[in-house]
Amino acid sequence: MTIDPIENCLAALAHGRGKLEDGDVGTAETAFRIAEQWASDVPPKLSAIYKILMQCHLSLLERRCRQTKLAKRLQQSAVERLDLHNWYAEGLKLQEAMAAVLMKLGEYRRALPFCEEAIRLTLTVGNTLALAPQLMLVGRCYNSMGLREFAVNPARLGLKIFRDSLSDPRLPGALITLGNAIIHSDPIEAERLYREAAQFEEEKGHHSSSTSAWTNLGIICARQGRFTEAMEFHRKAVKIREQNPKAKGSGIGSLLNNLADCHRRMGNFEEALMCVDHAIEVIKLDELDGIPTLANAYGTRGLILRDQHHDAEAVHWLQRSYMERSTTPSPNFEYLVNDLQDEIAALSRLGRLEDVTRAEERLAKAIWARSAIVPLDCELSFAIPEARGSLLIEINNPNQRGWLANKPDFRKLGLKLLEIAKNQKVDCDCKRISKTESTSLILESEDAEALFQALLPTLSVERACAGAVVTIRQGQAARQLTMPNERS
Repeated sequence: MTIDPIENCLAALAHGRGKLEDGDVGTAETAFRIAEQWASDVPPKLSAIYKILMQCHLSLLERRCRQTKLAKRLQQSAVERLDLHNWYAEGLKLQEAMAAVLMKLGEYRRALPFCEEAIRLTLTVGNTLALAPQLMLVGRCYNSMGLREFAVNPARLGLKIFRDSLSDPRLPGALITLGNAIIHSDPIEAERLYREAAQFEEEKGHHSSSTSAWTNLGIICARQGRFTEAMEFHRKAVKIREQNPKAKGSGIGSLLNNLADCHRRMGNFEEALMCVDHAIEVIKLDELDGIPTLANAYGTRGLILRDQHHDAEAVHWLQRSYMERSTTPSPNFEYLVNDLQDEIAALSRLGRLEDVTRAEERLAKAIWARSAIVPLDCELSFAIPEARGSLLIEINNPNQRGWLANKPDFRKLGLKLLEIAKNQKVDCDCKRISKTESTSLILESEDAEALFQALLPTLSVERACAGAVVTIRQGQAARQLTMPNERS
């Protein structure tokens, strides 16, 4: 059997990213070092881009290990080399890997060309289900940069594909991505999408996974003056996330910041300041991905002081928020502009006209930089081809210490199922979707029923699959069954 160093390198990197997300730094580091060894064997014409890809992943690793300065140096070196050449035409899996790691590094603008090329390549093979997460990634990129209007079309199309796939665990994320894209332009539809996402997770008992939908519902209720509902959503989201030992400080801080903003809108300024100060304290403990979140908290503190008519203090915090945003690789232009507009208004009230002029210059530069970014250069009005058949295996993660200590290696399970399918001459691909409460394996094939029959003997005896919900889908037809709970 021919060993493909590219396939092995990309597989090791994907495994490492997943382990890093789970907080398993040791396994992630091992996976990245293995990937580095495979990368040394790729063809010479690709060696440069794979070295850049490796640097990006090592930067993620160093951030997780709190080696912030080293992480920044690795990231800066990687993106400088990335900007020197056009690397956007070297295979689908490379595009997806590059887009994924750049998103993790907050390099949303640089991730977009790789997303676009991945979409183009996926369209050439007509793999509709693989297209959906790529479209959602584009939507999240634009939302993260404050370019919500650019996110709408790809997010809506991705959501349509997910809706056609029964019980796909990625559906709530797609609903939230589109909701975030239209939260200003159509808050009624956005709320409907957030509620659907929350219901999807709640019906499965996935409360940790519900927190993103609850948070967005809290935001939208607060903006409409529905403060009782808003506080209920925010408080239960904070409670659930604080109980999760794997929750990041930036994630908890973001919820506390939203709670503070709700108190601000209610005029509860003392409570608002307590919440936002707590948010800042928690976020600063997390140096991994907390910079945008920290900027949000600084901005909220500035708005609280502004509403209290403490303009001089408000300016100080709004400027800190602006500085945090402006030093990120891909700042959120919506929030950047809002910070500057609020700062200019406060400076004008204080009569600090020279400072107003300087702030207006920064505002003009931000607006110009925003206008330089264009929407996805990819035809999205195509007729969506019928999706390939798929097998969805959803495995609940019991909230028990004994099970967590011996948690199955779902990557190995996926590889095992792929090998069995290959031996049965059934061609398929496999993706792993991990959430706090469940892990799902999605296997795609031209014939989902043949794939299921090939894997059924293994699924029936595999311990990790006890009680798993299996969905077999072909075109618009789907059936669902639950594997037996007992395993010998």
